[in-house]
Amino acid sequence: MAQREYKVEDYLVERVGLMGGACEKYTNPGHRGDPDRLLSFPCRYHCLVETKWAQRVKPMGHQLRRHDFWRLRGMDVYVVGSEGEVDVLLQHLHVHHNVPFDP
Repeated sequence: MAQREYKVEDYLVERVGLMGGACEKYTNPGHRGDPDRLLSFPCRYHCLVETKWAQRVKPMGHQLRRHDFWRLRGMDVYVVGSEGEVDVLLQHLHVHHNVPFDP
């Protein structure tokens, strides 16, 4: 079932905050298609997250170009479209980037 994108984004903000991280709204005037959120954790890991309104919804072409732009500069960029995908992402960050995880 599809959710509104803001619900996925709100859940991401809440979960990252509970993990001791920051989940800031990311805007870049003049550059259309940048990811929605910048995540930062005390372990010094940072990444960008694009939120979507449903699972398996793919970013549009202009968004993919901006994702590639950031990846080429060393930033990880993730796409999530549900609360379940947020949980999977945070568990991935815990395993692969030493981000504290509290299920």
